[in-house]
Amino acid sequence: MILDISIGSLFAALILDPLRARVSGAYMVVNYGVRPLGSLLGGTLGSVLGLRPTLGIAAAGAVTGFLWLLPSPVPRLRTLPEQSG
Repeated sequence: MILDISIGSLFAALILDPLRARVSGAYMVVNYGVRPLGSLLGGTLGSVLGLRPTLGIAAAGAVTGFLWLLPSPVPRLRTLPEQSG
């Protein structure tokens, strides 16, 4: 939920009006399309490995999932830039 709100603000500030629907649509396809795959993978791992190892893998994935964001300017973003064009 926090990601959806944050990315909506960034899209509104950075994406030109004529392209915003296409960018939002592509984002939603990827974002919502991956969720069922993650559910299937989690269920499969839970059945094969057991609950505790699966939860450990999920926690490790959640903790390391944000690492790609650290070198980007997004964590230091305090105000939204003006839209060009």
